[in-house]
Amino acid sequence: ADPSQYNRDAHCVNNLYTWTDLGDGDDTNPDGTAFTDFLSELNQAATDDGNSTCFANHCDWRIPRLTELRSIVNEEYPCSTNPCVDSSFGATATCLTFSSTSGAAAPSAVWAVALSNGVVTGAYKDTLRCARAVRDTQ
Repeated sequence: ADPSQYNRDAHCVNNLYTWTDLGDGDDTNPDGTAFTDFLSELNQAATDDGNSTCFANHCDWRIPRLTELRSIVNEEYPCSTNPCVDSSFGATATCLTFSSTSGAAAPSAVWAVALSNGVVTGAYKDTLRCARAVRDTQ
């Protein structure tokens, strides 16, 4: 899939991102579009006129750890609903969604969750996948 075909608004649940940019020769850096486009837009700093452009007035959004991402899944695989996500999370894409937890099979992979059915699997960091953001609560 061509990422240019997707809505550039970070709030579009169907957008696809990469975890890493292999162009720099390092497949472990979190420098793909999940970070440079998605999180960058959510965490964009306040404007000169004082209006915050950060999402929900918070500028500390990040990609969730595997345990956090799994916590929004309704039930273990195979899930009996599609999407397999608690409805309180609103619109949800059903694609494989990146976590920030590395070590899935290789340094070039991270753990991911299929929000369609609850399966947990490895995903290569340079493939196009969905992304969600979380933040630490105070």
